[in-house]
Amino acid sequence: LASGALFIVAGYATAIAAINYMMLYVWRLDDTQLAWYPLGLAIAVFGAFLVAGRAHRRFGKRDTAIAAVLLSGAVAFLPYAARNLGWWPELGGWPSMTLLLSFTTLSLFGQIVANMSAASMVAEIVEAHEVDHGTRIEGVFFAGYLMVQKFGQALGIFIVGQLVAFAGLGGRMRPEDFPANTATTMAWIFAGLMVLIGLAAALGLRRYGIDRASHEARLAALASTARPTPDSEAPGP
Repeated sequence: LASGALFIVAGYATAIAAINYMMLYVWRLDDTQLAWYPLGLAIAVFGAFLVAGRAHRRFGKRDTAIAAVLLSGAVAFLPYAARNLGWWPELGGWPSMTLLLSFTTLSLFGQIVANMSAASMVAEIVEAHEVDHGTRIEGVFFAGYLMVQKFGQALGIFIVGQLVAFAGLGGRMRPEDFPANTATTMAWIFAGLMVLIGLAAALGLRRYGIDRASHEARLAALASTARPTPDSEAPGP
């Protein structure tokens, strides 16, 4: 779970940290078009809240997280590949912006669902540890997961920093002065990174061994061994 969550968070942090650079220098969007980006993020967040619970009940948390992170990586790759291969509307136009916002929203949706799924899996580890060792230390596990999130955020920001340095985006370079071939290279690198990060997250999560059936069995075992509290043992009036 830690290895998978590390790359889930890194993918989200990479996408968020790179958004201004990619929108301005690769997609040539103006300020008016950029103002629509928060709408896509809001749709992704609310959509994830609506879908995540239903997907967990039907497919399980691990499989939901794997499918979501792979979906996110694939959807993030497609617009950049289409742009570089000449299959995209004119850069800077509203058709380009609308298509890009749709792909970006869906990719963010996958990342948020994956992140929510991974975070909820920590509770399953808490109960598994309690069954195996007789102690409940959810604070330790959630603190460890928070540390993994911080590492993931730092990794994503580091990746974007290296990409910006590689592209030579120092100073106050205007988007119209940015070389077209460098923008194409930057797009391929970013798209490839999003796919690789998604694959790394999925490979890590595949090793997570708690499914819905085993989790419910552990909950039943904990319920059967729970001792009644003194209040529950006291006779009624």
